Amino acid sequence: MIQVRKYPRSLTFLFLVFTLALMLAGCPGRGSDKEVMAKVNSYKIFRSELDKNYNGRVAGSPQKPTATEEEALRLNILSQIIDIQLHLQKAEKLGIIATDDEVESKFAQAKAPYTQEEFQKRLKDLGITEEDSKQEIRRNLTIEKLLNKEIGSKVTISDSNLQN
Repeated sequence: MIQVRKYPRSLTFLFLVFTLALMLAGCPGRGSDKEVMAKVNSYKIFRSELDKNYNGRVAGSPQKPTATEEEALRLNILSQIIDIQLHLQKAEKLGIIATDDEVESKFAQAKAPYTQEEFQKRLKDLGITEEDSKQEIRRNLTIEKLLNKEIGSKVTISDSNLQN
């Protein structure tokens, strides 16, 4: 199990890559899909979560990735899950969360170009449910709000900068 704390990002990433590479290279696992791949403070990332994300990424690909490509993609996905969890935990600390109305509105926008059957087929092809889709939208909107607050609020553009 990998513990991710507030260490320098490069050190954490190198440790993560090394540990996951050992696990993917054939170190004996516990054989359970509940195997913890990483831990971000109190949030546990299970192999099943990593597998679901991986399968969603390769769904519809014309050819299966090589073992090296699969390993690299799995490491990349795990790193992204860790980053998302760090952002979500910070947002939670600051009391930032996407509202139900915002989530429903964004979901309706995503669904609008399709018939109900087409939309359900797209979800099935991606291996997700409507609830999974809404959870992903909530995460993305929450992170967007966090970044707007943390970064956007610190950016100022003067009139002279606009004229250039």
